[in-house]
Amino acid sequence: IIQLMLLAIFLFSQDKGRRQSHLLLGVFFLSLCLNLADGFLLYQKFYLRYPSIALWGTGSTLLLGPLLYLYTRSVLFKDFFFSKKIFLHFVPFILLELVSLIAYGSLSYDEKIKLLQQLQGRQVHGFFDGISALIFLQFFIYLFFAWKLISRYQHIAANKFSDLQKSNVQWLKTLQAAFLVFFILGLMNT
Repeated sequence: IIQLMLLAIFLFSQDKGRRQSHLLLGVFFLSLCLNLADGFLLYQKFYLRYPSIALWGTGSTLLLGPLLYLYTRSVLFKDFFFSKKIFLHFVPFILLELVSLIAYGSLSYDEKIKLLQQLQGRQVHGFFDGISALIFLQFFIYLFFAWKLISRYQHIAANKFSDLQKSNVQWLKTLQAAFLVFFILGLMNT
């Protein structure tokens, strides 16, 4: 968690290179950090003492797919810029956060404690399983489209660019493959 936070801070502070790419990757690592911190606090029973502040990082995994896709676009295309349309990618995150905050906030103290205990023991099914499945599906869809972007870029750029730019694309594919493995392991753990 601390390493992800430091990596995000490092990326946010970078002035050289593609600032938008650094920002997107920094927010990606920060989102992952917050999600892991939320899970850590849950399993360390911190939230049982302070249930009113629990589960604030639950929806942050919905940021990972869009951020990785947009990061890929920003690395591959020099004309990438933040437009209003880009924020449509984050609508599922905003909706889940709003629904979660309202639903969780409307629970009584005892209901919050019971839910937190069930989450700790992995005894919550139904709605939570469905949300988890949609989150994983959303990530895999974004990863698929990011890979399609890379393939299209490689096809177009095959004879136009130097080996240095091709190796940057290979690094991007390796990064995405690592996140694919990470999410498959996460899926197997749910």
